[in-house]
Amino acid sequence: MTSIGVDLAAPRAGSKPDVFHSVDMCDATGLRNVIQASGVQAVIHLAATHDLTDMSNERIGLTAYHTNTDGTKNLLDALSEMRGIERVIFTSTQLISKIGHQVAALDEAKPDTFYGKSKLIGERMIHTYERKPYSWVIVRPTTVWGPGMMMHYRRFIGYIEKGWYFHITNRPLYKSYGYIDNVAHEYVSLLLAQNEDVNRKTFYLADYDPISLRDYANELGHCLEAPPIRTLPLGLCRFMAVLGDLLVKAGFQRFPYTSVRIKNILNEYVYQLGETQRVCGPLPVSFKEGVIRTIRSYKESRNDRGDENSGRLP
Repeated sequence: MTSIGVDLAAPRAGSKPDVFHSVDMCDATGLRNVIQASGVQAVIHLAATHDLTDMSNERIGLTAYHTNTDGTKNLLDALSEMRGIERVIFTSTQLISKIGHQVAALDEAKPDTFYGKSKLIGERMIHTYERKPYSWVIVRPTTVWGPGMMMHYRRFIGYIEKGWYFHITNRPLYKSYGYIDNVAHEYVSLLLAQNEDVNRKTFYLADYDPISLRDYANELGHCLEAPPIRTLPLGLCRFMAVLGDLLVKAGFQRFPYTSVRIKNILNEYVYQLGETQRVCGPLPVSFKEGVIRTIRSYKESRNDRGDENSGRLP
């Protein structure tokens, strides 16, 4: 089986497909030409614009996320002219509604970021597009962690390593995170599943058991042999966050601790994944093994520019 990758940037070493094409999703002609020449039987659509810092910035708006809207429309058009494609997986996000709200019908989705709004537009396009001569699935990954995760999360590990990270209260703070190899397993399982189990359905992707942020940070620290993580009272944390807000307004844009950040930390979200588990079966990597692999990868890459000297909390 030949794998074909389509992206703006060339893939990293160790993850290269058999064939690679550098194509912008918003280049309708270029995308159509590549897909029509590919002869593929299945497509996994992962391309997206996603910016953690500007998802609700009014100065940017939806136009910054045209890959998620125009790009999805271009892909649908290109696939509609193909014959022989058996299944397409379209990647959306948990953020099509307020985080933690498990959306059953699109009418109840209420995104609070422009990224989420753009993905909701994409989902509606998929549902209403008439020419789909293939089985299709929509997936909504939650927070994905593990080797290769974004700089934002590598900085979080760097704070733990240096003893700068602290717990907020004694609450466990449960979240539906997904280890990257487990999420990849879910993608493959959905790609190979029986048509009646997946066609025209939507699945949230994460580890089946939610992770306590407190346990997650402690396990990362243990694997790093870092100093024990301290716990600070909520009142003190809120006061520090207000000071952080003032510093950001004064021009310190990369200050790691603000009211938005404390809200994200305290926000618990647990999704019901019974249907995902039924179709995808047991996951291959345990929580502790995932932490070991993550720290191994982090140590290999932590000397990259910027990893050691700056950061943000999760």
